[in-house]
Amino acid sequence: MAANPPIVYSRIPAPLLCEERGGALRAAGAREIHLRVASPTIKHPCYFGIDFPDPKELIANQLSVEKIRDYLKVDSLSFLSHDGMLSCVKM
Repeated sequence: MAANPPIVYSRIPAPLLCEERGGALRAAGAREIHLRVASPTIKHPCYFGIDFPDPKELIANQLSVEKIRDYLKVDSLSFLSHDGMLSCVKM
């Protein structure tokens, strides 16, 4: 197993949940936490209002990736790029 395996989320489910898990990992002895999110940042609410109708619920709407990294207290944070996402569906 890798010495510092990354944590991979499909999206950031709830920033507080990530922060709590990061704290638990550090308490368990993790020296570094590298968070990878398998989707682009979500900055705008769902057009249909289904999943997240309010922009205030979206951390990327209010903070830069660097500030999100600081808020979550992780050593590194990366999201899938928009181009990366679109390259998966090109025909």
